[in-house]
Amino acid sequence: MGLPNWGHLVYADGVVLYGANAAYDAATGGKLWQISVSPGKLPVVHGDRIITSAFAYDLRTGRQYMTEDLLTGRPVAWQYARAYGCGPITGCRHVLFFRSGADGFFDMEADGTTNFGGVRSGCARTLLAANGLLIHTQGYSGCGCSYNYKTNLALIASADWRHVEAARGGGARPGPAPVDRWYVLPRRSRRGLIKRLAVNFGAPGDRRDRRGRAWLGFPRPLLDTACPAPLALSMSRAECLYRRRITEAIRDTDVPWVYSSALYGQGRMAIDLALSSGIVLLDRRSDPAPRVDGALDEEKHVGQVHQDKQVEASGGPRQH
Repeated sequence: MGLPNWGHLVYADGVVLYGANAAYDAATGGKLWQISVSPGKLPVVHGDRIITSAFAYDLRTGRQYMTEDLLTGRPVAWQYARAYGCGPITGCRHVLFFRSGADGFFDMEADGTTNFGGVRSGCARTLLAANGLLIHTQGYSGCGCSYNYKTNLALIASADWRHVEAARGGGARPGPAPVDRWYVLPRRSRRGLIKRLAVNFGAPGDRRDRRGRAWLGFPRPLLDTACPAPLALSMSRAECLYRRRITEAIRDTDVPWVYSSALYGQGRMAIDLALSSGIVLLDRRSDPAPRVDGALDEEKHVGQVHQDKQVEASGGPRQH
C-alpha cells in the first residue's frame, strides 16, 4: 500500500473504478468510459467526482470537472492548492485530507486549503475520517523527512455557528462562519484578462465573502498552486498589521475580517490587467549608498601597464 498503484479497484455508487482511467457498470460489467490520465497519487471518490492529485473527473462519464476561475471568470479545470509530499488523498463529505508538506486539508465548501503543522502523513492512507474525528496515525517511522513530531493524533471539528443556530431553531444562515478562518485559494488558470480582483492587505490568508467573492491575502504564499495576486508593490519600509480581536468589534459589514489587517508604507502599486505568473515585491530600502574609501591614480596605473607590456615584448623579465 505504501507504493503507488494506479490500477487499484474502487466500488462507488454502482460503479467499479479502475484507478482514474476507466469505469465499469457494477451490475452488467459494461465499460462506462476510459481515459488516459496520470493520477499522480491514489485517487479518491468524493460524491460524483473522482479526485486525483491535480484534477477531478465525473464518476459516471469521465469528463473533467470544471469550475469558474477566481480572477478571470473563465471556465477552467477544477484544482486545489497543495504543496509537496507523498501519500494519497483521503477525505469525507466536507474535507479532503492529504500531505501538503505537513497535514493538509481542503475545505470543499470554502474552496481553500489549510495546514496543521509539525506533523506529516505517511506514504499510505494514514489520514482517516471516522465518527466525526480525523485520525492521524503515525505511519512513517522509516522516513527521513525532518518533521518535529512522530505521533498519533485525533482531531475533532470545532463548533460551527450555522449548526448551532439550526439546533436552536433559528435556521442555518448562508455563507462562511463569522470567525477568522483563513485558507489558501487555488490557482486554476495561468492566462486571461482579469475580470475581478479583491486583495486583503496584511491578512494571514485567503477567504470568500458571503457573495462568493474571493479575497486574496497579501503578501502571497510562496506556493505555485496558490492563486496569484496580479499586482506589484514598490514600497519603502513596508509593514503588515493583523489584529484578530478587531474582527469581533466591527459592525455593519458582512466582511469584518477585511478591516482587521492593513499594509503600511509609502510607494507605488501596479495592477496587471492580464493574468501573469505571479507577483513581484520590490523592497527599496532607504539605507545610504556605500562610500568609496579608496582612490586610484588612473594615469599612473595606465602608464605602469604600458611599461610592463613593453618589457614583455622585448623578452625581458616581467615587472610587478
